[in-house]
Amino acid sequence: MDEAFERAEINYYTQREKIAGGYNKALNFEIANTHLDRGLPGGQGSLNFTHKQKIVNHWTKPMKHAWRADHKFAKQYEVYNKETTLARVAAYEQAIKKMPPIFKKIETSWTALADDFNSAEAL
Repeated sequence: MDEAFERAEINYYTQREKIAGGYNKALNFEIANTHLDRGLPGGQGSLNFTHKQKIVNHWTKPMKHAWRADHKFAKQYEVYNKETTLARVAAYEQAIKKMPPIFKKIETSWTALADDFNSAEAL
């Protein structure tokens, strides 16, 4: 499953690069269609946009693609996380079954060490 998730991750980042290009095109289109009239000195200027609906459409397209890519990747991540969580829980439960004897040995050795430390001969 790790390889499949890695491919999904690479695909997601590739899509996001294309989406970033869409945002760049939208920004450039908006800048090209923004017109500033500074007016007379001390007077009022104006800021005008041409092709207003096209500007909105240029921004909408990459936003929709970003939303789709994010949600598709989120679903893939949920599946991956659920599968890996099950594997981690199974590994943890198996380790717990094997570990109690080891823990007892460690606990016994630390108890013995603490008893020696508290004795008068250890000082």
